Amino acid sequence: MGTPVRLLVIDDSEQDAELIVRELTRHGFDLSHERVDTEGALVAALQKPWDVIISDFSMPQYDGLRAFDLLRQHGSDIPFIFVSGVLGEERAVEAMRAGAKDYLLKDNLRRLGPAVSRELADAVSRRQRVEVERALQIEERRYRSIFDSAAVALIELDLSRTKMALDDASTHGPVEEHLVEGDDLVTRAAEQTRILAANAAALRMVEADRPEQLVGTLASTLPPGSGSAWLDVLRAIATATGTFQKEVRIETLAGRQIDVLLAFLVPAT
Repeated sequence: MGTPVRLLVIDDSEQDAELIVRELTRHGFDLSHERVDTEGALVAALQKPWDVIISDFSMPQYDGLRAFDLLRQHGSDIPFIFVSGVLGEERAVEAMRAGAKDYLLKDNLRRLGPAVSRELADAVSRRQRVEVERALQIEERRYRSIFDSAAVALIELDLSRTKMALDDASTHGPVEEHLVEGDDLVTRAAEQTRILAANAAALRMVEADRPEQLVGTLASTLPPGSGSAWLDVLRAIATATGTFQKEVRIETLAGRQIDVLLAFLVPAT
C-alpha cells in the first residue's frame, strides 16, 4: 500500500485530471480524489479534509487564482499546486506571489510526485510547529496565572545582560575571583539585572501602586552594597547552581528598609 493521500483536483478536463491521478499513483500514493470545475463545487468540496489541491491555472469557466483565493478565505493551509497546459513566466510568478506552493506543466508531470511529497512533508512540519506553539501558549498562560495569583512575592528577572557582564569578566580569569565585596564587577553586574515582571504580592511588599514602578533594574530595590546578597546572586548566575535562600534587607519605593527572605532560582542553561 502506498501513502494515503486525499487529493482535490480543480480542472475542467476529466482526462487531464486522470493523468494527474495516474502520475501520483505511479509515484506511490494511495489516492482518494475528487475533481471539481466550478466555484460552487469547490466551495462544497472545501468542507471536506484534503491533503493537497492541484489546480489548472486557466479554465473556460473558472480561474485557478480565484480558486486559490477561495482556499485562503476558507482559512485552510492545504498545499496548493498549479498544473497548467500553458503557463508563461509572468503567470507563473503571479501564481507564486499569490502563495501557491509550486507550478508544473501538464506535458511534463515527472516533477509532480516529488513536489507533492515535499509539500505533504512541509504541511506536517507546519502542523507540528503550530501544535508546539499552541502548547507553549497554554503553558505560558498557566504559568502567568500561577505567577500573578501567588501569595508570595514573585519577581521575574532578565539575566541576559548580567551574564554578559560576568562573561566579560571571565576573560580576565576565573569570575569567582572578582565576586568579592567592593569589586566593580559586582556593581556592574547588579545594575544589569533587570526586573521584567512582578506579581501583586511583590508590588505590595515594595509599596508600589502599579507594575511599571517596579520594572527596571533590581539594584534599585536590592542595592549592590546589600551585604553579601549580591555576591550570592551573582555566583548562582555565574555557576548556574540553581537556587539559594538568604535573608536580606531591601528598600521599598517609599524609602523604608524591610527584611525579606530572598529565594533565587537560576534556570539551567
